[in-house]
Amino acid sequence: MARLLIFDLLRIIATELVVTAHIAQKLNIPILNGTYGIPNFYFVSLGGMGVTILLVVSGAVLRLNHTNVTNYKDFIIKRLYRIYPAYWCSLVLILMGYAITTYMPYLVPGDLVRYTGMPYLVQLG
Repeated sequence: MARLLIFDLLRIIATELVVTAHIAQKLNIPILNGTYGIPNFYFVSLGGMGVTILLVVSGAVLRLNHTNVTNYKDFIIKRLYRIYPAYWCSLVLILMGYAITTYMPYLVPGDLVRYTGMPYLVQLG
């Protein structure tokens, strides 16, 4: 399939919406961080619109790139084998980063030795 520039444009717009929403949330800018819509009926945020656009564009590009798929079960299994290793690796890295930034400042060197099982090795030696 030839590259469609409209999809690239939609991705850029959607990414900017999500980034703007995150920056507005971090800097507490209410006009960019708020929700818009009809009260008590339908609300939408800039980040929500961006994520929705990204999901729709990703689905459209996936479908246009794989027009000859007949067995969807095999297609899904192949996609999972391709995507899940990166997902699990990134999840482990994120959890390790969270643990380091959350718990490491409060640990003393003796705690590190106790939590790694070193006392058992010292007792055996």
